[in-house]
Amino acid sequence: MTQDPVLDNSALERLREWGGPQLVAQIIDVFLETAPGRVQRAREAERTGDLKMLAHQAHSLKTSAGYLGATEMLELVADIERRARAEETAELAELVHGLEQAYTRLQGRLAAVRGCPE
Repeated sequence: MTQDPVLDNSALERLREWGGPQLVAQIIDVFLETAPGRVQRAREAERTGDLKMLAHQAHSLKTSAGYLGATEMLELVADIERRARAEETAELAELVHGLEQAYTRLQGRLAAVRGCPE
């Protein structure tokens, strides 16, 4: 069985073990409520060259993505955060674009998980 590059279901299983399906639902709901704004602020920070804000938004998304097992997004935001802090701007626009796409894929997967009966 191949690992899903978008969502590591074992992370969701760990959350279920810790707090049951209610915890999983709460974390997904909070993520789906807050992440779009963070992704949008990351895009705006990249466009305006505000590397401090970009690193901050990426760091916040990294924490959330880690809890959920959002592997693709986690890798992207970790790279964005590192590059923004190091002021390496050469590929940031492409990485943020990739983040937007990864979020769209993740959003669909989380909505499906959230809609499944526990």
